[in-house]
Amino acid sequence: MNTRKTNKIMIGLAILSILVMIIIGVLQLFKQEEPSQSIVGNDNIQINQEGDKNIGIGKIENSTVNINVGKIDSIIRSLEFRITLDSFSEQGIATEEGTSVGLANVVGLFSDEKTRYRFITDYKYSISKLESGRQRINLIYNPESPDQIIGKRIDFLKNMDILVMNYSEFLNTIRLNIDQNRPIILNFDVFLNGIKVISISKEVPASTICNGQASMNIMEYFNDIDNEYKKNVNNQNFR
Repeated sequence: MNTRKTNKIMIGLAILSILVMIIIGVLQLFKQEEPSQSIVGNDNIQINQEGDKNIGIGKIENSTVNINVGKIDSIIRSLEFRITLDSFSEQGIATEEGTSVGLANVVGLFSDEKTRYRFITDYKYSISKLESGRQRINLIYNPESPDQIIGKRIDFLKNMDILVMNYSEFLNTIRLNIDQNRPIILNFDVFLNGIKVISISKEVPASTICNGQASMNIMEYFNDIDNEYKKNVNNQNFR
């Protein structure tokens, strides 16, 4: 008798266990799973415009996406000097305006080790009249031996020391009418890879320019030429 009661109880517990499992299974069918992956939101978007480096935009989990804007060249691709001489004419009689060909002029750039680098015009020069009553000679120079300079690193120019000019024969040949009792304004601009990096303007006695060799100390300007180039490239990129 007791055995039959025990068997009935065990069968009842088994049936109850099966019903509980069925109920749990039905409940799981209606349960919605929650997302298992997260993406960092807009609060972590970073824009870095400091210096000349990269601008990093967006951050997903631990990966940063970088966009490289205008990597700055560290190589000399071109180097051009533009020199103008602003002078007064004698008795107010200015030389006729215009562009002439067939006559070249050479200037010398010397390093602190006394190595000379010659720059020559393209056998052209022009004369223009200024509102100040002066007349201006415009000259453009490029390396006579490009292999000496082109292709080198920009910091190579930091060693330049003196610019040497001689306009005596040139001015005598073109017969420019210059009042030597009044100063000449010498303007010297340097373009590195098409970017202006140096601009010098000096008032010089006319006799210094007209009567022989003249030199100008340019070390303080060339000593920082690489930083000036980077700054001006950045300014051009963000205009």
